[in-house]
Amino acid sequence: MSHDKIHILGGGPAGLIAAYYAKQAGMPFQVYEASPFLGGNCRTFAHGDFLFDSGAHRFHDKDPEATALVKTLLGDSLRSVSAPSQIYHNGQFINFPLDALDVARKLSLKTVARIAGENLPGFKRKTNANPNFEEFATAKYGTSLASRFLLNYSEKLWGLSPDRLSPKISGNRLRGLSGGNLLLAALGRKVFESASIDGSFLYPEKGIGMICERLAEEIGEKHVRLRNPVQGLFVRNDRIQGIVLPNGEKISTEHVISTLPVTRMLKMLSPQPPESLLSAIRQIRFRQLRLIVLLLDLPQFSDNASIYFPESDIPWTRIYESTNRSSYMSPPGKTSIVIELPCFKGDEVWQMMDAEICQRIKQSLSDLGLLNGARVIESLSFRLSNAYPVLEHGIENIVAPVFDFLQEFSNLHLFGRSATFRYLHLHDLFREGRGLIEQLVSRLVK
Repeated sequence: MSHDKIHILGGGPAGLIAAYYAKQAGMPFQVYEASPFLGGNCRTFAHGDFLFDSGAHRFHDKDPEATALVKTLLGDSLRSVSAPSQIYHNGQFINFPLDALDVARKLSLKTVARIAGENLPGFKRKTNANPNFEEFATAKYGTSLASRFLLNYSEKLWGLSPDRLSPKISGNRLRGLSGGNLLLAALGRKVFESASIDGSFLYPEKGIGMICERLAEEIGEKHVRLRNPVQGLFVRNDRIQGIVLPNGEKISTEHVISTLPVTRMLKMLSPQPPESLLSAIRQIRFRQLRLIVLLLDLPQFSDNASIYFPESDIPWTRIYESTNRSSYMSPPGKTSIVIELPCFKGDEVWQMMDAEICQRIKQSLSDLGLLNGARVIESLSFRLSNAYPVLEHGIENIVAPVFDFLQEFSNLHLFGRSATFRYLHLHDLFREGRGLIEQLVSRLVK
């Protein structure tokens, strides 16, 4: 019989954060992770003297308590970084977030005038009460701006046409660009606006994975069971009675925190939920990533933390350079770039052999003139499953009955991006994880 009161399913950042706060609260707990490693999709890979992350991760100082905790965990290893980002458009690099002066300099006067006119007060389009992403973006930013920098990029990123996506994917990406400022900039007049580049963030000197590594150290090995995927959850009435391990062992539990994809978690329930709910989760999809890493015999590829590629004829969505986050990520005189290719499991990009996809990406970069003759020391390929949920238009109505059903289990708690089907950042996880454990502590001590 287990004496652990909290069983945490998944050892990614959400599971580790929940476990950390549980330990701090003095609550017995156990983490179950299917893979041989912790950190999920928030890891730092090492290849020789090169380090690179499983995504363009950053830690933003958005929650004071989360920032204070991460600073305590990492000490002097957590650095403040100021590195810009840009958009590659028609062979030019445009500052991101967009600012009026830069846009006016790099687009034609005719295009700037059209964008400015579409963004002037009184010329904004109106949308219905429940717009899709294309309607939302076009109304908010105008057709000319949205089609160049947002709609095409979003279709590549999410794998669906913009009219099938939810407005929630926007993230206010083109904020701060006004029609008035664009016209002033195009006419050479002074523009009064805030700094155009929001490139300040916190970053561990040896990669984002340091955060999960330090959390794991604080948690302790005895509280983690690697290579132990939970196979089932047996339920009775309105409670999860226990979990089932691969060897058939059943462990009773008082509370379960699941960070697993909600699609998987629902199918683990025994007895099974109604067929209507199983049918609903078959409509829920997650986007996967192929990461192509090029180790370069070059001190620096660019000045940017990230470069975004919205144009449809370029197969990747983003390139990030590890060395621009921390000089510790590459040996002296060398750098690495990570190219992201979103995909679905089973499609051509997901299935392509490593050597073939690496060669294609190198050739494409060379054709665009972006490698500048740099020697590629080595190329690597990684696959990341369930990188982020696909927020289709109307998905809320599909998943609502699923979450309503799961909320009926009084001791089941869904936490994290995959479990709650929301796009969350690290600071969000720390804030919500802290609140979740505080809630459980108040229940368990009664």
